[in-house]
Amino acid sequence: MAKEKVVETQLTNILNFDYGVGAAVAPPEAILWAAEQCDNPRESLAAVNEIRTRHGTPLAYAPYGHPAF
Repeated sequence: MAKEKVVETQLTNILNFDYGVGAAVAPPEAILWAAEQCDNPRESLAAVNEIRTRHGTPLAYAPYGHPAF
């Protein structure tokens, strides 16, 4: 399994199991919270933003000081 797919799967699993939503429809706050729980927050956020780009959903941006910044 490619590294990008592993990162994407970890964050999307957190969103699915904790919030019951997919990456394309999750609120940005939920994405940032889930990214903090991942092994690589920055890469996880980038992977989810790729999904959101494919679906035409606004991207989630990490504020200064966030682990995914």
